[in-house]
Amino acid sequence: EHDLYWLFGLTPEIDELVAQLHASRRMVDKYSQVSAQQKISPDEAACLQDEKTAKNGYETRLRDKLTEAMECGTGLFRGVQKDASGLGKGLSEILKKLFGQIVPDLYPKLLMGSRPLKGDEAEHILKAADLKVLPKVFYEGEQGLALVMKDGAKLVINTHADVAKEVLDYLKSEHSYGSKETRMGKALEKRFGGTPYGWERDMLRLILATLYRAGEIEVTHQGNRYHNYQDPASRTPFTSNPAFRSSLFSPRQSVGLKTLTQAVQQLENLIGEEVDVEEGAIATAFKKVAAEELEKLYPLKATAEAHRLPILPLLSEYQQTLMGIQSSASDDCVRILTENGAEFGATRDQVRKLRELLNAQAIEVLRQARQATESVWQRFAAHHPSPELSTIVEELKTLLASEQFIDAWDTIVEHTQTILDAYRTVYCELFDRRKQSYESAIEEIKNRAEWGPLEATHPSMTAALLSPLLSRVGADEDKEAVKEGQSLGKASLTEMESDLAAIEGLKSSVLVRLQELSMGSEQKAPVRKVRVSEFFNRPIQTQDELD
Repeated sequence: EHDLYWLFGLTPEIDELVAQLHASRRMVDKYSQVSAQQKISPDEAACLQDEKTAKNGYETRLRDKLTEAMECGTGLFRGVQKDASGLGKGLSEILKKLFGQIVPDLYPKLLMGSRPLKGDEAEHILKAADLKVLPKVFYEGEQGLALVMKDGAKLVINTHADVAKEVLDYLKSEHSYGSKETRMGKALEKRFGGTPYGWERDMLRLILATLYRAGEIEVTHQGNRYHNYQDPASRTPFTSNPAFRSSLFSPRQSVGLKTLTQAVQQLENLIGEEVDVEEGAIATAFKKVAAEELEKLYPLKATAEAHRLPILPLLSEYQQTLMGIQSSASDDCVRILTENGAEFGATRDQVRKLRELLNAQAIEVLRQARQATESVWQRFAAHHPSPELSTIVEELKTLLASEQFIDAWDTIVEHTQTILDAYRTVYCELFDRRKQSYESAIEEIKNRAEWGPLEATHPSMTAALLSPLLSRVGADEDKEAVKEGQSLGKASLTEMESDLAAIEGLKSSVLVRLQELSMGSEQKAPVRKVRVSEFFNRPIQTQDELD
């Protein structure tokens, strides 16, 4: 119903230009990377510049051809066809005329609230001591909304102006239905920014600020209910976009028996005790709940700050809500209970659950979980882990960053154990392979004929010979510490893999040195190592060639 379509045909020439432009862009991207790495030859650099010029040409031609095709198109709106030939000659003229025909049908109330704004008009109406010094948009006239009018010799706010009446009537209607979500700033922005209004957010904030100053509405933000426009704290929902979107706007009304009864029901659900249906008694009991919650909140918040828990924003907002309740008037307490009692109770239960579960043991679990996703995974990632394990790590990271991590506690424990077990298994396997390989190499060296005499005469030399191998065997205490979760190991997985790859080279070096030492100082002819391939670079295929 609200969609506008523009249909036009593509041509073989356009398809060819798209293919050429795509190929040209790929070539430019490829050789631009080579150029950035300073690996490009002069000829390639010249070709790259030519290709960039060609790409620009393709883009220009393609844009022109697409424009020509669109200029021969057809518009469709609510089943009515609108040919380009009847709208204008150039694409700009065609679309402008098309929108000129369609927009009035889509947004019949657009002109009611369409005025040029600077964005600070809402703050002006709330701060102004005199209604005579407001921007022109507040007054009557071609660019005005008639929100401020003369009443005899005085200027007063006109709550019957068209835009004000639209917004206020909507708030009253939604309030009578008991709906709160539709009165949040975010919902109001969507309502009056869409069809049939199309108003800007700044316009909506201007209208709401005017109604607020007139005493027709009140605003609730972070648990604090405001109805006095002279309170500086009450201006935040009208001047800050995030605060506006999360604030609740309601028509002002006196506290009646029905409201008091609803507040008592909410309060009794919170404290489990009967309360008199009287404004003062309700406010006193509610403030007592807030004071008790605030006292219990401080240790939990300190724990969250010390251990970088993702619940800190939740706790900070809850703290602001509790402090707001303590400083609220009695009628405000009643209305907060009526409008936000259920949400307050849900947050209170969530905080209580956190307070009960976040003991020393739970903090240790979170510490291990962070270790698994950070230091353990940093060591593990270079070892080419399985895709399943990578998925588990990403899921665990997401859970640890969520305010609802307590609800997934069993999953956090399971994923943490899976990652740590996988790391310990791989570490112990590599440790054992490295130890066995180096012990075998050491044993092989000790079994050489040259070893016994040299060890008997020069034990310090033999100890120095084996030190590169012995240092890589590893201590069993290190392996046991990893198995029991007390350590991540003295060597990383990559280091142990490197040690395994280097064993043959280290063993060869020790054997060569062993042979040199075993020959003694009386040896006449020096020992020389000759790489045969430096002298004979052809394949050796026969015995004669080998000789």
